[in-house]
Amino acid sequence: MSIFSSFIKGNSDFLSLDLSYHYHDPAKEEIVLYNNGKKTIGPAKLVVINETKQQFEYTIEKIPSRIGILIRLAQFRDKNDQPFAGNLAQVQIQFSGNKVVFIPEGNKFKREK
Repeated sequence: MSIFSSFIKGNSDFLSLDLSYHYHDPAKEEIVLYNNGKKTIGPAKLVVINETKQQFEYTIEKIPSRIGILIRLAQFRDKNDQPFAGNLAQVQIQFSGNKVVFIPEGNKFKREK
Protein backbone atom coordinates (compact mmCIF):
# COMPACT_ATOMS: atom_id res chain seq x y z
CA MET A 1 0.00 0.00 0.00
CA SER A 2 1.05 3.57 -0.63
CA ILE A 3 0.68 6.24 1.98
CA PHE A 4 0.22 9.91 1.19
CA SER A 5 0.49 12.55 3.87
CA SER A 6 -0.28 16.15 3.11
CA PHE A 7 -0.21 19.13 5.43
CA ILE A 8 -3.40 21.07 4.84
CA LYS A 9 -2.78 24.81 4.78
CA GLY A 10 -4.42 26.49 7.74
CA ASN A 11 -4.98 23.17 9.49
CA SER A 12 -2.55 21.74 12.04
CA ASP A 13 -3.66 18.14 11.49
CA PHE A 14 -1.99 15.82 9.04
CA LEU A 15 -4.25 14.07 6.60
CA SER A 16 -3.13 10.58 5.63
CA LEU A 17 -4.81 8.80 2.76
CA ASP A 18 -4.06 5.28 1.69
CA LEU A 19 -5.52 3.27 -1.17
CA SER A 20 -5.53 -0.47 -1.80
CA TYR A 21 -7.38 -3.13 -3.71
CA HIS A 22 -9.85 -5.05 -1.57
CA TYR A 23 -7.87 -8.06 -0.31
CA HIS A 24 -5.07 -6.88 -2.64
CA ASP A 25 -6.96 -8.49 -5.54
CA PRO A 26 -7.51 -6.27 -8.62
CA ALA A 27 -9.92 -8.87 -10.07
CA LYS A 28 -12.44 -8.02 -7.33
CA GLU A 29 -12.86 -4.56 -8.92
CA GLU A 30 -13.08 -2.96 -5.47
CA ILE A 31 -10.82 -0.43 -3.82
CA VAL A 32 -10.49 0.61 -0.20
CA LEU A 33 -9.84 4.24 0.67
CA TYR A 34 -8.31 4.70 4.12
CA ASN A 35 -8.23 7.87 6.18
CA ASN A 36 -5.44 7.27 8.68
CA GLY A 37 -5.60 10.85 9.92
CA LYS A 38 -7.10 12.20 13.12
CA LYS A 39 -9.78 14.27 11.40
CA THR A 40 -12.83 13.45 9.27
CA ILE A 41 -12.52 14.80 5.74
CA GLY A 42 -15.07 15.48 3.09
CA PRO A 43 -16.53 15.88 0.73
CA ALA A 44 -14.02 14.12 -1.50
CA LYS A 45 -14.36 13.50 -5.21
CA LEU A 46 -12.75 10.32 -6.50
CA VAL A 47 -11.94 10.05 -10.19
CA VAL A 48 -10.86 6.80 -11.80
CA ILE A 49 -9.36 6.81 -15.27
CA ASN A 50 -9.22 3.77 -17.52
CA GLU A 51 -6.60 2.86 -20.13
CA THR A 52 -8.40 4.94 -22.80
CA LYS A 53 -8.30 8.04 -20.53
CA GLN A 54 -12.06 7.91 -19.92
CA GLN A 55 -12.96 9.43 -16.53
CA PHE A 56 -15.48 8.13 -14.02
CA GLU A 57 -16.41 9.94 -10.79
CA TYR A 58 -17.72 9.10 -7.34
CA THR A 59 -18.25 11.49 -4.42
CA ILE A 60 -17.91 10.60 -0.76
CA GLU A 61 -19.55 13.10 1.58
CA LYS A 62 -17.25 12.31 4.49
CA ILE A 63 -14.45 9.96 5.32
CA PRO A 64 -14.26 9.45 9.10
CA SER A 65 -10.84 9.29 10.73
CA ARG A 66 -9.15 5.94 11.23
CA ILE A 67 -11.47 4.07 8.87
CA GLY A 68 -11.44 2.42 5.45
CA ILE A 69 -14.26 2.72 2.93
CA LEU A 70 -14.92 -0.07 0.43
CA ILE A 71 -15.83 1.27 -3.02
CA ARG A 72 -16.82 -0.88 -5.97
CA LEU A 73 -15.52 0.38 -9.30
CA ALA A 74 -19.05 -0.06 -10.69
CA GLN A 75 -20.12 2.84 -8.41
CA PHE A 76 -18.03 5.27 -10.49
CA ARG A 77 -19.96 6.93 -13.34
CA ASP A 78 -18.90 8.80 -16.44
CA LYS A 79 -20.55 12.00 -17.71
CA ASN A 80 -23.25 9.85 -19.41
CA ASP A 81 -23.98 8.01 -16.13
CA GLN A 82 -22.37 4.81 -17.42
CA PRO A 83 -20.50 2.61 -14.90
CA PHE A 84 -16.74 2.14 -14.94
CA ALA A 85 -15.48 -0.05 -17.76
CA GLY A 86 -11.97 -1.01 -18.83
CA ASN A 87 -8.69 -1.39 -17.01
CA LEU A 88 -7.90 0.92 -14.12
CA ALA A 89 -5.02 3.26 -15.02
CA GLN A 90 -5.25 5.96 -12.34
CA VAL A 91 -7.17 7.03 -9.23
CA GLN A 92 -7.41 10.69 -8.24
CA ILE A 93 -8.70 11.86 -4.87
CA GLN A 94 -9.71 15.53 -4.74
CA PHE A 95 -10.58 17.33 -1.51
CA SER A 96 -10.16 20.82 0.00
CA GLY A 97 -8.28 22.06 -3.06
CA ASN A 98 -5.82 19.15 -2.94
CA LYS A 99 -5.38 16.29 -5.37
CA VAL A 100 -3.71 12.95 -4.69
CA VAL A 101 -2.97 10.59 -7.60
CA PHE A 102 -2.44 6.84 -7.27
CA ILE A 103 -1.28 4.52 -10.06
CA PRO A 104 -2.00 0.78 -9.85
CA GLU A 105 1.10 -1.42 -9.79
CA GLY A 106 0.28 -5.11 -9.75
CA ASN A 107 -1.92 -5.71 -6.72
CA LYS A 108 -0.97 -2.39 -5.04
CA PHE A 109 -1.13 1.34 -5.66
CA LYS A 110 1.78 3.75 -5.88
CA ARG A 111 1.40 7.46 -5.25
CA GLU A 112 2.36 9.54 -8.26
CA LYS A 113 4.99 12.16 -7.44
